[in-house]
Amino acid sequence: MFTKICPKCKREYEEDALYCDTCGISLILKDKINYEEIYTKICPNCENRYIGEALYCDTCGIKLKDFNTYLKEKELKLKKDKLSETIYNNNVNPSKTPSHINNLITKTLHSENKEDLINKEVHEIRLMKIKIINFKKDWMKLTSEYINSPKELTFKREHKEIFDEVNNFKYLKEIQIEFPKLNETVKDVLEIKKLSKEYIKEIRKSNKEHILKEQEYINRNMNQIKKLHDELNYLKNENFNYKQAENLLNKETDYIEKLNQLQCLKIIETLTPEYKEKSETITDLIKSFKQFQKEISLIDKEKNKILILNQKVENVLKDWEELKKGHINKIDANNFKNKNTQFIKELNELKYLDFIKINIPELKNEIKNIKDVKKIFQNYEYNVNLINRDFKQGL
Repeated sequence: MFTKICPKCKREYEEDALYCDTCGISLILKDKINYEEIYTKICPNCENRYIGEALYCDTCGIKLKDFNTYLKEKELKLKKDKLSETIYNNNVNPSKTPSHINNLITKTLHSENKEDLINKEVHEIRLMKIKIINFKKDWMKLTSEYINSPKELTFKREHKEIFDEVNNFKYLKEIQIEFPKLNETVKDVLEIKKLSKEYIKEIRKSNKEHILKEQEYINRNMNQIKKLHDELNYLKNENFNYKQAENLLNKETDYIEKLNQLQCLKIIETLTPEYKEKSETITDLIKSFKQFQKEISLIDKEKNKILILNQKVENVLKDWEELKKGHINKIDANNFKNKNTQFIKELNELKYLDFIKINIPELKNEIKNIKDVKKIFQNYEYNVNLINRDFKQGL
C-alpha cells in the first residue's frame, strides 16, 4: 500500500521507502502532507507549484516566486485593473480625472516589476532557440553569394517576425548576467537585433566582400583563362579532332563551371573600367565552351543512335537484296518504300556522319551501311527501273 509521497514529483511509495528514486529527497506521509507548507514556490508564467527548495520552473525555465508574494501581487494587479476598467467604462474624461487616479491607472498598466519582465523574456528566448538557428543558416546562405535587390527584400520580408521579436527585448544584458547558460543564445539575439537596425549596411558590406573576392580570383586566373580561350578558338576554327575535344571538355568543364558562378562581372566592369576586357574574355569563353560542349554532346548522341539503328539498317539492305533478285512490280516497290519512309527520315536527320567516320573509325562500316540505304531512296524510282531493265536484259 502506498502511504508515502515525494513532495516534489508527487510520486507515491510504500511505507518502508525513505527517499524518492527520482528526486532523491525525503518522503513524507500522505495523510500528514500540508500542501501549502511544502509547495511554497510558484512559476509566475504557468503557475505550477513547487517545493521551497526549487529555484526555476521545469517547464518555462524562469525564476520561481514565493507563492504568498505572488498571490498578493496578483490580487493588487487585479484590483488596479478593475479600477482602471471602471473608470474608462464610465466614460471618464482622462483629462478631468484626478491626478492620483491617473497615476494609479498608469501604474496599473505598467505594473509588472523588472523581475517579472526578465523572466518573461527568458522564457521567450528559450522558445526562440530553433528560430534563431534557422535564421543564422538563412543569413549564411544569403551572404554566401552576391545579394541583389529582390533577394535583399525577400529575406527581410520573410524574417520580419524574428526582427520584430528581438527588438522587443529590453533586458538582454541582465539576462546574460543572471542566466549564464543562455549567454550564447543572447549573443545571437543581440547580433540579430544589430543586423535588423543595420540591415542595408550589412548587405553592402557582404556584397563588397564578394566583389573584392571575385576581382582577386580574376586576377589570379587571367593567364589560364586566356590560354583556355585561345585553345578553344583553335579547336573550333580547325577541323577539330574528336579525342582532343573530348579531352578538353573532360579536363575543363569544372573550371568553366567555377567561372560561370562569378556573379559580379558586370558590377566589377562598371566600378573598374580596366576590367572590361577581362570580363568580356571570361564571358566569351563561357559562351563558346557551352556551345562547343553542346555540339560534342550532339555528336555523342548521334554516335549512340548509329549503333542503335545499325540492326535495322542491315535488315533494310538485306530486304533490298532480296527484292533485287527478280523483277520489281509497282506494288512491291511501293510497299518497300512506304514500309521504310519513317526510317529514312530518321537517317536523314543524322548530321555528323562524315565527322564520325573520320574521328571514330570503329563505326566506319555502320556509317557505310547507312549511306548505302540513303542512296537507295535518294533516287528510288530510278533505281527500281534500273534493276528491272537489267533483269529484262539478263533474260
